Parts: sequence; structure tokens; C-alpha cells
Amino acid sequence: MKKLLIWIGSVICTMQSVATAEISGSVTASYSHFPHSLETSFEDDVSLELKALGHSDFSHWSIDYELVLRKSINDEGKDIIEPRELFVKRSFGDFDISVGNRQFFWGVTESKNVVDFVNQRDSAAGNSTEDKLGATSISTEFYLQDAEIQYVFMPYFRERTFNAQDAHPGLGVSLNKAMFSDHKGSMSGDHAVRYSNSFGEYDIGINGFYGTAREPILNFNNNGTATPYYPEYQALGLDVQFTGASTLYKGEFVKGYQDEIETTAYVLGFESTFYSIASSSWDIGLIGELQFDDRSQAAATRFNVGGLRFTANNASDSNFLVLYAADEAGEQLSYMGQFSHRLNNGLKLEAEYTEFYSSVRGLPFRNLIDDSYFQVSVGYYF
Repeated sequence: MKKLLIWIGSVICTMQSVATAEISGSVTASYSHFPHSLETSFEDDVSLELKALGHSDFSHWSIDYELVLRKSINDEGKDIIEPRELFVKRSFGDFDISVGNRQFFWGVTESKNVVDFVNQRDSAAGNSTEDKLGATSISTEFYLQDAEIQYVFMPYFRERTFNAQDAHPGLGVSLNKAMFSDHKGSMSGDHAVRYSNSFGEYDIGINGFYGTAREPILNFNNNGTATPYYPEYQALGLDVQFTGASTLYKGEFVKGYQDEIETTAYVLGFESTFYSIASSSWDIGLIGELQFDDRSQAAATRFNVGGLRFTANNASDSNFLVLYAADEAGEQLSYMGQFSHRLNNGLKLEAEYTEFYSSVRGLPFRNLIDDSYFQVSVGYYF
């Protein structure tokens, strides 16, 4: 990793010396409190994250990077030095080719993206869909009027990050070396493809994947350890969004096979916005989504999700999001609230509260009750 950082620094410095560079970044300090923490864990944590983003052009090539360094006081699982993006790109008219670490965001729904096949989650960083590990890949994009075709080949599989054993969320047991369904393990090679286009008010995407599932199955052993198991996964997906006057209708559908077992997953939902509430600058969005996922990694087969999004439309970009989720039987519940507000001089304030609840022993959310948390962050953006 030290050699990688030296190499990254050398490349960036070289590019800046011969080309025009665009650099931005952030420094974010976060305080987390876990009100239901077990005695074996900690109630409070402080972490610091540094992020640098840049773009440089040189000759017919360009380089993009997003470098992340994160350090936690109590949770070593959060500690990371990660090039989420670090790739070179060459354009040939309507055709681009890129080599290196990249991030892709596929899907349209709010609560879960079942067609987002490419990147591994950086689950130690939090619940945001933006917390991803870079996918080491060779990728191409072909542009044809409003359509785009993407192909991504990933020769190396990246395992999901986990917090420390007694951290939040922690498994309470140590992890063994991961096992893979494919005998080549992390070197099996994964393939993903996406076609996207717009037709009037409709945005559609057709997605395919062949490789190793991003989310592992955790097998708990009698010796007090757990072994992550990554099955093979082949899937074909579709995402659709219709933009109405004040309502977005969204859907994602996936049909596939996981270790030769047929699987189905989908998310259906809408977000309807009411503008200028009580003649103010505030808008309120009403969110509703239905999740279905019969893969063994899912916390439950069905979840119902509802929420409200408050947008101030002010210079500080103030917004507040509330989401509630419950499984079909009402045995697993979660509540989440997120707030963000830009301060002066490049500062941004963010706060989040997430609560898990289940009264039934053995269900996933029952084990997450002690991981309910409140977090406040202050970031400086430059």
C-alpha cells in the first residue's frame, strides 16, 4: 500500500506538471454515539476522513482520481487508505476506454439498488450508497445519440469491508478467510454491461452481470467465528424511471441465478413532490417503495419503505430526509433521519440517526439493535 501511495503521488505530480489539473477535496470529522451499545463494545467514536478528487488532461489521455484516507479512534475496521477512483481514460470520438479503479452508480430507486452490480460496498464507512470501494477494471463506454453502452471487466474481486469484531456494526465474532464458489477465488474475473437511454419522460437501463456476488453469505461456525462465502451470480436487470409533472415513478427488476439457484429481486416506488409549502421556499417529497429479494443475503424477503424529503431551496442547500422500513410481518423495523446544511467558508454540517428494532430473536435486525446510532459530522470542502 505504501508503494501504491508513492506511485499515486508521483503520477499526480507528473500530470500536474504537464497539464491543466482540477483538484478538490474535503476533510470531515465525525462523532458517533451508540445509545444501545453492549458492554463489550464502545458507546462513542470519533473518526476523521480526508478525500482528494482530481482530473488532469495530458495529450489525448486524462486521469481521474478520488483518494480516501479514514481513521477511527475505536474501530480499526473503519481505517482505510483507498483509491476509490484512479483511472486513465482515452476517447476515440464516441468511444471511451478506461483502465484503473472506478465507481459506477446504476439504478434509480431510493432505498435499495438491486441493479447496482459493479462496485463492492465499503460497509465499514456507513449506510450510504456512495460508500463504495473502487472496482479495478477495464471499461468502455460507447455513445450513440441519447444511448450509452457500458462494459466493465473486473479481473480482481474485492471483498466487502467489515467493522472490527466488537465495533458498530460488529458481528461479535472474528472473521475467517473468505471462501468463494468459483475455484479461482478472487481472480475469477467479473463482467458487467449496461445499456441506458431516454425516451421522452422515460429513462431506462438494461443491465447484465456474470461473476461473483458482491454481498457475502455469512456462515457462523461452532468455534465462535464466521466465514464470508461469496457465491457465483449471473443476472439480468432492468431499471425504469418516469418523470411526471411532480412525481417520479421508479422501478428496478433483477432475475438471476446464485450458485444455480434461481433468484428474483425488485424495488418499486415513487417520489411525489409538493412545492412551496404554505407559500414558503420549502418543498416536501413523499417517498414510497416496495422491496422484494429472495436471495439468502437479504434481511427479509419483503420490506415496505416510506419517507419524507424536505428541501429548503436556500443558499445553504438545507435538506432533511426521513425513511421508515418494515418487513412484511412487521417483525423488523428501522428508522432513519438525515440532515445536511452548508455553512460559511466551505463548511458543511451533517447529522444522521438510525434505529433498528426487532422483538424476534435470531432475525438480522435483532442483532443490529445495539448498532443504532447518532452521528454528527463537520466537513470542510475545498
